[in-house]
Parts: sequence; C-alpha cells; structure tokens
Amino acid sequence: MAESEARSNHNKGDILQRKRHRYKSDSEHVLKKRLPPRLPRRNNDVYITNKSNYQGQLSRCEKLLNDGESEIVIHGLGAAVPRAVNLALHLKSKHLGTIEVAVNTSTVDIVANHRITQGHLSIQCGISRKHVKVIIAELGFWKIWVPRMLLPHMKQKRMGICQLVLHYEQEGDEFLKNIVTGDGNWVHHFNPENKRSSLQFHHKGSHAPKKFKAVPSAGKLMLTVFWNIQGVVHMEFMPESTTINSVSAMTTEHILHLGFAVVDHPPYSPNMAPSDFHLFPKLKEYLREHLFDSDDAVQTEVRLWFRHQNETFYSDSIKKLVTHWEKCIHHQGDYVKK
Repeated sequence: MAESEARSNHNKGDILQRKRHRYKSDSEHVLKKRLPPRLPRRNNDVYITNKSNYQGQLSRCEKLLNDGESEIVIHGLGAAVPRAVNLALHLKSKHLGTIEVAVNTSTVDIVANHRITQGHLSIQCGISRKHVKVIIAELGFWKIWVPRMLLPHMKQKRMGICQLVLHYEQEGDEFLKNIVTGDGNWVHHFNPENKRSSLQFHHKGSHAPKKFKAVPSAGKLMLTVFWNIQGVVHMEFMPESTTINSVSAMTTEHILHLGFAVVDHPPYSPNMAPSDFHLFPKLKEYLREHLFDSDDAVQTEVRLWFRHQNETFYSDSIKKLVTHWEKCIHHQGDYVKK
C-alpha cells in the first residue's frame, strides 16, 4: 500500500514537471495557469506581464525568428500592454524594418462606470469572461460590496445625521458622553464558525479537509441593548415569538419620556450604528461555536461577556462615529471604503 502511494505521488510529480517544461519562464507559467484553457498555446505565442524577464522574452522571440517562424503573437494583458508593444517595436528596429508590426488592442473605460459587469466587458471587447476577469485583476481593480444603491434622498438623510459632527467640534468629548445608542439582534443557541475562521494550513499534496455545511440553530432570542461611552445602560432579552414592532414603539415612547432626543437611523447605513459595526460583530465572534441548551444559558453567557468588557471597548466605538460622520460628509452621503 505504501509503495503504491509513493509511486502515485512520484507520477504526479513527473506530470507537473512536464507541464512546467511547456512554458519558457516562471512568469509565463503563472500567467497561463490563470488564463482560460481555450486561449492560444501555440509555440509562437509569447505572453508578457510586468514581471516578465524582458531580455529573456526578447531572446526567445529572436530564437523563434531564427528557427523559421513567420509570425510571432505577443500577448500583453492589462498594464503589461505597453511592455508588449515595446518588445514588438524593439524587434522591428533590431531587424532593420524587415519585420512588420500589427497591433490589435481592445479597451473599455471601467472607471466611469463602476457597476459595469464582466459580461458587458466581454461583449464589448470580444473576449471571454474569464479573460476579462484576468485583465481586471492585472489592472488592480476589485469590486467592493455595498448594502444598497443609495437614492438622492437617502444620501441627504445620511448627510443630515452626520451634521452631528458640528456639535462634537463645539463640545468635544462631552457631546459623545451624552450619546446613548441601541439596537437589537438575534442570539442563537448555536452559531457555526464562518468560512474565514475555518481556513486551515495544509501542504499542496495533502487532501483538503472535509467541510460540512452548518447553519445557526432554530432556537434564538432577540437581544436589545442600549449603551453609551461608559458601558451598557439597559439590556433585555425577548423570546422568538415577541412582536418587535410593538416593542419598538413602547421603547421610543419611554425614551421620549426620559427627556432624550431621538435621532433617526438612516437606512442601509451600518457604518452609522456602533452596534452594527462594533458591538454585535464582537459578540457573535465570541459566541461562535458555543452550544447552549436553553434560553437561560444564552442569557447568562451574554451578560457575562458584557461584564468582562472594559470601558475602552465602548468608548473607542463611540469615538469612531466622528470619523464615520466626517467621511460621509466628505463623500456627499455616499458609501466609503473602510
């Protein structure tokens, strides 16, 4: 059995080594490995990247011409296009005009339209979607997820909330001490680990670990917590069957009775709510993979976690609001990258 496995691994190594010999340089091997399999792999195809050895690729083109090749196709993707054109012109000047150069390029402006899809780029450029994906990566573009396309009135509302930064400029930290923020979120009896935390290191030749799909348990409680720069002001647990809308109306009425001014939360703006961008993510990270057999056990563990947080945990989050307000105003109410 051991000899059979050793022979199998040896054969795989030979196959991989033969595949590597098909390419003339390591940079070309890395680039071609990322490209769709249906792209040309002829002997006279030369792929150029910004990491390619220029003199090495020039020598290869010279050798192809000396061996009788009548045509050489130089491929430059993304930011490497000028480098590929420069190589072709270098060959032309070196051969004293006996070589003709024909340049064929396709460009699409994706800066003006940040929501253009790979499918549209594929149609406009006349190439495959996989090829488009490789070129976009070479150019250094990436897509960031935003909760929703903000309409003008949504941006205006975000701008209005962010005017609170003016009060901070006048009153400083004293203004932040008067802020009480609150929100609600589900707390499950069991929360599985996420994909990032389940990543494992393993050798290339080893088998990938088995990963089974896991979902949060059906048992859950609605946690409602109000807190300020110093810590938790009020915390309450409600069973799954509780109607949240009626509780929210009662809470708002009670807050007004205490003399607080209620600031509406702008829609689709998790970066404006400290509970969304700080408190609940930290709590869920702690509870991940914990298994509770009752609602009481969940409440006990959550209350214990809150008691173990120091004042800095709360104050740092509230102070981040100032930075978020300033960025929102600077971007006219639009989303900003973290």
